[in-house]
Amino acid sequence: MKRASLLIAVCMMAAVSCNSFSEQESLREKVEAASAGNAALNSLPEKDFDALNRHLEKGESDWIQLVPALAKRTDSSYSEELTISLAKGLAVNPAAVLSILDENDSPVSIKRVCSIPFIEISDKKADAYVRNANASISKVTNPMLQGRKKSCLNVLNLPPGTPVE
Repeated sequence: MKRASLLIAVCMMAAVSCNSFSEQESLREKVEAASAGNAALNSLPEKDFDALNRHLEKGESDWIQLVPALAKRTDSSYSEELTISLAKGLAVNPAAVLSILDENDSPVSIKRVCSIPFIEISDKKADAYVRNANASISKVTNPMLQGRKKSCLNVLNLPPGTPVE
């Protein structure tokens, strides 16, 4: 009886895992189609865009790499959400986020992502974010990212209210 219960539990977990994998692949296909211009940006429903942002906030590299192409096709609302999600991901996986930052593309620029772009954040939460992000970014050792690392830390550590230039 215990073996049967264990077998059922394993099968159920495998089914959930496969379903989750196919949902992620479907989301990836939708994001890639919207990024490439093969589908209208509004073909990416809000629930899918929210799911993408959750991956970005977790600092998941494979999802972060999809952002530059998508960012070129976003409207102001999607751009702001991408920027905020990347800022959250910056504290989790700074190397991945730093690797895609591009000063010529506003949603993924150092000035935007590293400037604490959160809406209505308390001073206490902003201070905690800066401490965590500083600690994470400071650990980046990839020589190719040192310029972006330095620029991002400079922007992140500007006194509140200072314009980012």
